[in-house]
Amino acid sequence: MNDLIRFVKTKALFIVSVPIIINFFVNLIENKNYKYLLSIESFIKITSILLGSLFIYSVTVTIKKTFKLNSYSLSITYFFLSFFVIDTLFLPLTKLISFNLTVSLIMFLWLFLIIYLKKGVNDIIQPTLTYLLWRVFNFIFISDLSDLSNYNELNTDVPVQWYKITKMIYENNYFYSLENNLIEGQGLLPSYLQSLFLKIGFDTGNFIFIQTNANLLLFLGFLLIFDLKISRNEKIILSVLFILFILNNDWLSYLLVNSLMIEGIVSFLIAVFLINFVEHLNSSDNSSAIYFLFFGSLVLTKNFVSILSLIIIFSGLLWINKNNKVVFGGIVYVFYLLYQRIYFSKFQNFAYTDE
Repeated sequence: MNDLIRFVKTKALFIVSVPIIINFFVNLIENKNYKYLLSIESFIKITSILLGSLFIYSVTVTIKKTFKLNSYSLSITYFFLSFFVIDTLFLPLTKLISFNLTVSLIMFLWLFLIIYLKKGVNDIIQPTLTYLLWRVFNFIFISDLSDLSNYNELNTDVPVQWYKITKMIYENNYFYSLENNLIEGQGLLPSYLQSLFLKIGFDTGNFIFIQTNANLLLFLGFLLIFDLKISRNEKIILSVLFILFILNNDWLSYLLVNSLMIEGIVSFLIAVFLINFVEHLNSSDNSSAIYFLFFGSLVLTKNFVSILSLIIIFSGLLWINKNNKVVFGGIVYVFYLLYQRIYFSKFQNFAYTDE
């Protein structure tokens, strides 16, 4: 009996995974989805996802080594959030230029910073080559990758609000989207990142939704899993479960990794910061200041996470004598409120407060 209990405890993750794996392949065969997986269209999209993932991994490793971070998911999160944080803090300046120019300037800033800190260009060679390979492939097959003839929109929120908000950011700038926000007080960080993904991966003239951009959230999920303090085998099993669990459900796939819905991005961001919270709360070096600065941007996401982030930041102030870098967690939101007062005083600052 004890042996059986010990076996269940040590193999629990594997035991749970078996019915999910079986169910996935049963659905794959019954719904004949395997035919699409074997098509040339599927091959092109999967290749774009793999090349995009390779670029993200290269950037992640470079940032992790350059700044001596111990988290893959936090490293790439810093990269993506840096565009939004800089745009928010320097809004009086960035409102004068296009989103395209803002992204280009921050990309050059990253290149300069890495070259300066690493005393050479060797560390940017791999990210640059993987990026060029990804962009060339996307350029060649743009018509196939942007084809939505077989795509089903499962939620009216996307065409009514999220598509339009993301389009405003991409084709104008962050300031313009704040000025014309379809939901007063709604934080625009998730939509900003969706615009950023398209700008980095495709740089189309006008905003269009491309599935493979949203699908890259799957790879970001893998980075998060491999940051967990569990065995390598458990990480592999959990990664398989993660992808099968999502791909086996049309709604879950649509919600998290295959649409302009913001839940996938928000879920990833809050998870990344929460698993690194205690470590940086107990640290008082400069890295914790950067951590809390970027953590504070979560206030401008989705209402539940926004409120949760504010609660965590205020709770962290109880440890201010131990780590005074916690105050950096309020900088992004304070600047946001300041600019709201200056430029958008007629709008409410927090969505849904009247409900």
